[in-house]
Order: sequence, then structure tokens, then C-alpha cells
Amino acid sequence: MIAIQNARSKFTSVLFASVNLKVTQSIDLPASGSLRFLPTRGLVLGQSVAALSNGATIKIEEIDPLSVVSAAAAGSLSTNLTGANNDLVFTAKAVGVAGNSISITYTDPGSASHALGVAVVGSAINVTLATGVPALASLTTAQPGANNDITFTAKSPAQAGTTGNAITIEYSANADGQPAVDGTVTGSAINILLQMGGGSGGAVVTSSVGLLGTATGTGTAKAVITGLPGGTVTIPFAVNSGEDPTVWGDRLNSALQLSYTSYGSGDQITVLFNYDGTLYTPVMVVSNNSGSTGIPTQTIDTSVPSVLNTILSTAQDVLDWVASGVGNAVAARALVTAANAGGNDGTGVIESFFTATHLAGGSLSGAITSTAAQIKAAIDANTAAAALVSVANKAANDGSGIVTAISVAPLTGGADLVLGSVTQTVVASVDLADTDANKKIQTLTLANTLAIAPGANLRLTVIGGATATTDLADIVVEGTLA
Repeated sequence: MIAIQNARSKFTSVLFASVNLKVTQSIDLPASGSLRFLPTRGLVLGQSVAALSNGATIKIEEIDPLSVVSAAAAGSLSTNLTGANNDLVFTAKAVGVAGNSISITYTDPGSASHALGVAVVGSAINVTLATGVPALASLTTAQPGANNDITFTAKSPAQAGTTGNAITIEYSANADGQPAVDGTVTGSAINILLQMGGGSGGAVVTSSVGLLGTATGTGTAKAVITGLPGGTVTIPFAVNSGEDPTVWGDRLNSALQLSYTSYGSGDQITVLFNYDGTLYTPVMVVSNNSGSTGIPTQTIDTSVPSVLNTILSTAQDVLDWVASGVGNAVAARALVTAANAGGNDGTGVIESFFTATHLAGGSLSGAITSTAAQIKAAIDANTAAAALVSVANKAANDGSGIVTAISVAPLTGGADLVLGSVTQTVVASVDLADTDANKKIQTLTLANTLAIAPGANLRLTVIGGATATTDLADIVVEGTLA
């Protein structure tokens, strides 16, 4: 593949020698050095007859070897993790497509108290994330009002890991007249009994001005009153396992502080309330039992307040009980620690009960503790990793955030510098499909008579033919120097 020149006659030619027309390829050769080259003829000289009949396509173009077709670029990876201030940008140190072979992995080791580490195998960078001690289960209440939420956390080490997920917290009403928070502990179930008070009995209120709700009981020591404009009210009351609806109806009657002499044995009770915009005051109860006609009127026993009056306990009262180590608080404190939830100071009154709710989030694996800044420092300190990539905080990130695991993620966008844009077509695409069995030479038609610029190259592009394994030909562009 050479250029041949006769200095006396200024005749010259560019020879693409022994080109395999079976193979798709591109070949660049210098056209004329510092002089202009004016093509006059193109030839395909087959080294066999088959070379000109195998169906290959060829094209010859003028190329400016110094012009940039596409610039070189370094591969990069920008993370997009859940959370804030935890994203990094990894950029290949070497410019070009080779950088696209680099990959980044953040691996959660799945065990507690693991140190941060960086390992490099070939061009794969694996960051093993640091983890803390086993994660403790917790529960943060979500009370109406302000300054009354508490975070209960499983006690370490006895309740560490998944063990703490079995702990439950419940808020219920303490018995009337009890002056302080108390509680019961059964296994891993903590029932915190809140102090009640501040209600009033009130006079008879007829159905025309009362509010109607429906109470259903399950025999688990409470009834839920629904159908009220202010929402759902839970009425705690004591029952024993196996008691029938007649008995728990009696218990509910006692809990409501009502005074009536008969009720049915059905499992649904209608309760009439007076609502003053803040409190529900029960007025009467009627059973749906088909054997009872119900109670047309009923007065409240004004000698004691209703259990549906105000909860008096604050969040701080609950914290004090757990911390007291007195009575059942000893068992509660062995299971959990209690603290004001974020943004709460404990002064707010607890405004609603809730049923037994599990702590959650306990794990033996330990939470990930590595920040983006720590990962950057670890990669910079690893000779093999630092030779492959540079690391920087992503825009609007300061590196202080905890990261999450990332499966294998390759860098992308790396590109090599490509030079040599096409300035003109010398020979348009030609199909070498001559059927003359004896022909070994084919003349190529020039696309135009324009001169090739000094310093330019000629590019031969071959689209391989379909026959034989090797079909060799010499391809020549003849011309004169100007």
C-alpha cells in the first residue's frame, strides 16, 4: 500500500496493495505529500478472477488527516443515591474508551461492625462499606398535638438486633381515680396506663341533640366507637378471656360510667354521646339484641367522672415512669429505653390511645455508616484505585451523607480522539460483481475531477464480499501532481 511517483512526468499513483476484498475494512494512505494530486483513473487489479466477482463494495474518499471528527473524552460515573450529600462523581484518569471498562461497586457486607475497605481487581473497584453495631428496633409515636411524642428503643445488648422487633407498646387508660402513669408488662408487651380525669357527668341529653356512634367489642379489653364526627374513640374496659357479649356489655357499661338496669346480649351496642367540640360525653347505651327493646332514656351517674374525659398524662410522665424502676417499670426498662422524639420536649399532654404496636428496624447486620467523603478518601488512599479514577463530590453535595449499596456500575462516555474527516469523494461506491469469468481488471469511475489537497490522505473503504476466504486485489488511483 504505497504511493508511486515519476518525478520527471509528474505522474503519480496511490496503490492499495493486496487488499483482501473478503474483509470489511478501511485503509488510509497519503496522497501526494506537499503537492496537489489530480486523480485521472482508478483500477482494481484482481490477483484472481474471483476477486472481481465476489460482490464486494469499495469506495475511495479524500481525508483531511488533521481534522477532528470527534474529541477524546474520559469515562465517568455520577451516583444518584437515596438521601442527601452522599453522591460522588468518578472520572477515569485515562482519556478514551478504555475508561468505560472501569466499574464501581458499593457492597453492604451484611454484618455488623465492619470496616470500610477498597479492593481493585483489574479495572473493577469494589468499596466494602463500613457498618455500625447491630441495629436496634424502635418505635416513635405519632400523637396529635405537640411535644408529646416519644421514641421507644430496644435495650442493648439484651434486646439488640431482631429480638427487639418483638417488643410492643400500647397506650391505654388507667383506672379512674389513679393519680399517675402506670403500666403492665407481659413478656415483650408493654401496656402504658395513662392517668385520666377532668371530665364531668352532665345532665340527660336527648337523641335530638346527641351524637350517635356504634360500639363493637372483641373481648380484648376495649370497644371502638365509630360513626362520630370527631373521629374514632377507643374505650378501654376490663374483660376476661371467654366472656360472652352479655358480660363484656356489662363491662362496657361500667367503663362508660353509665347507670342502667338492662341490656341485651348481642355483640353490637349503640352509644349516644353529647359532643361539645372537644369531648364526647356518653349519655345512653342501647343493645341491638333482638330480645331487648333497649333503654329509651338513661342518665349519667354524676357521682364519678366519665372515662372518656381528658387524658392528663404528658409525654414526660411516661418517660418518668419508664425511668423510675418502680413496680412494673422495672420490666419495661429491661426491654426499652424511652426519650423525647426529635423536636419534642415532653411537656405536651398525650391525646390518644393506641393499640399494641411493634418496634421495628432491629437487625443483626448493622446499619451502613460510610459517608461519601470517607469513600473518596479511601479510594484516594488506594494506589490501584487512585490510578484508575479521580473522585469528587457531585454538584450540591458536600460528602457528609451516608451512602447506600450500589451494584456493579460501569463508567460511561469515554471516547477516543477520531481524526480524518471526509473532504470529497474520489470514487463513489462500486459493486465488484463482474460476471466475466476471465476478467481480472476493473476500471473505476471517478466521482469528480477535483484535485486532492496537499497533505491529504486517500481512504479505501471495503465492504467484504460473500465468496471465498481470501480475494486479493491491488487497487490503484492514478493521477498527476500539480
